[in-house]
This record gives sequence, C-alpha cells and structure tokens, in this order.
Amino acid sequence: MMEYHHMAIEKELLDQLLAERDPNEVFAKDSLLEDLKKALSKRILIAELDQRIEKERADGGANRGRRLRFTTAKHTGRACGDSR
Repeated sequence: MMEYHHMAIEKELLDQLLAERDPNEVFAKDSLLEDLKKALSKRILIAELDQRIEKERADGGANRGRRLRFTTAKHTGRACGDSR
C-alpha cells in the first residue's frame, strides 16, 4: 500500500473526485484537472474580492471610486488583479 505524505488535499477528497472517472482522462483537455483549475481560480477571485470589500468597509468606503480590473491567464488559471 502506498504511503501518503501530508498533502494540502485530503486523500478522501481525492478519492471522491476520482470516483467513477477513467484515470487516463484526468489530465486530458476539458477534464477534471481543467475543472479544478477553473474552480480554484474562481474561488481565489471571490476570496480576494471579499477581502477588498471588507477592507473598504473597514476604511469607511475611502476607496469607493477606484475601479478594479481582474484577468485570468488561460494557460495557468491564475488570477491577476490590478487596481485602477
């Protein structure tokens, strides 16, 4: 039996994600890996926006007129934000 080292994602969650999937297709285009990248990118953007909104509330809305621009790099799924 393979020994698992401490990972950020629990083994049970990985088992659940892989259940009833062909292991050969996990890394294919439009597959589980692509879905995970999209979901993680979206979650990161939402968390960052929530954090900025909370900071704005704490600052009394001092940054209300500033526009925020976000882009997502397609090949990495990373979110890049820049305030304007």
